[in-house]
Amino acid sequence: MSETLSDITVKLNVDQPSTPVNMGVLAIFTKGETPDVKSYYTLGDVQEDFAQNTDLLAVAQGYFAQKYHGEKLVVITYSESIAAATAAYYSEGWEFATVVGEDAQTDVVTLANYLDGQSERFAVVGVPATTEFVTTKLDSFVDRFEGVKRVIIFASGKTEAKALFGAGALIGALGNEQVGSITWKFRQIGGVETTDLSVTNIKKLHTNKIFTYVEKSGIQQTSEGFTLSGEFIDSLHGDDWIKATIETEL
Repeated sequence: MSETLSDITVKLNVDQPSTPVNMGVLAIFTKGETPDVKSYYTLGDVQEDFAQNTDLLAVAQGYFAQKYHGEKLVVITYSESIAAATAAYYSEGWEFATVVGEDAQTDVVTLANYLDGQSERFAVVGVPATTEFVTTKLDSFVDRFEGVKRVIIFASGKTEAKALFGAGALIGALGNEQVGSITWKFRQIGGVETTDLSVTNIKKLHTNKIFTYVEKSGIQQTSEGFTLSGEFIDSLHGDDWIKATIETEL
């Protein structure tokens, strides 16, 4: 057999094939007593089940506030290992995932490493767009994800709640666009406040491959569109779409 030089390697998963539609579905991982998974189609339904989970609701509110969000929101409850829960509920039709709760900062790193091992999907993290974060927390935060490729970190708002809203809103606004039709830079997101960070601090975010929400020439927009590894989100999302298409045809 002759060898072919290629720029693309496709790692297939025919046991748990992805589906090349609704590539903008977000999963929220939250800790609870009993492992479970449930899909939600309205914010009201989420509020009925998680009235006391303010972090989860903040993400859900941002997601459902966007006109063209994915067809559903998946909530995955895990009791112990987030890696085990990710494996158990991997076929629930989600492309992006975030973690809320008191163990979120540790567990999202585990989630991100798991997805990196699968060479598909994205872990999403919302952080406050504050001077305090940039000057005192940024370096140690980024270091926790060393070597991980598929992490999207979006800085928005001045509080944890607004940062979580921003993470959900980012995916709700852009994740379900036709794959390959957009870049994630220069995009508008409903309900997210533009940052008042200095140019120096925004550049420091960009140097560390974190982007934010800014106003340029009177237009509110995302400042960049890359993952923590520096690769563009739309490019990796396109890889996932190609892979999902091939898997479903096997």
